[in-house]
Amino acid sequence: MANDSTRNIASDANLTSQRNRQGRRFAILAVLLAIAGAVGGWFWLNRDQAPVVLTVATGPFGSDAHVLMSEVADVVERHSDTLRLSVRATRDPSQNIALLNRSQIDTAVIRADTPVVACRPWHPVCDHHRDSDVGW
Repeated sequence: MANDSTRNIASDANLTSQRNRQGRRFAILAVLLAIAGAVGGWFWLNRDQAPVVLTVATGPFGSDAHVLMSEVADVVERHSDTLRLSVRATRDPSQNIALLNRSQIDTAVIRADTPVVACRPWHPVCDHHRDSDVGW
């Protein structure tokens, strides 16, 4: 009788040990799949993509601002695979501000003492933006 109880304890221990091994295998497999998914997702997100192009309004062609921003665009192109600057010559800073307000350029070079009226959804100058795709 003692022999039967010893066998039952041993078989219960074997079953528990076998379940633990199966649980560990499953956990290791789940972790490996998660790591593989994360690595695959990272590679998918960082695949070759076209660089982002920001348009910069500078002022008249040949002006100091235009020459400077052209040089900055060259440096950015040499050192970045993800960003490009497109330098756009304009008439003057007032045209740069108007282009910014109409979302036709991404950034502009203007003097610090230039008066700027920025469009806001509640500003009367910007009524034409309210029905556009800007999201206001």
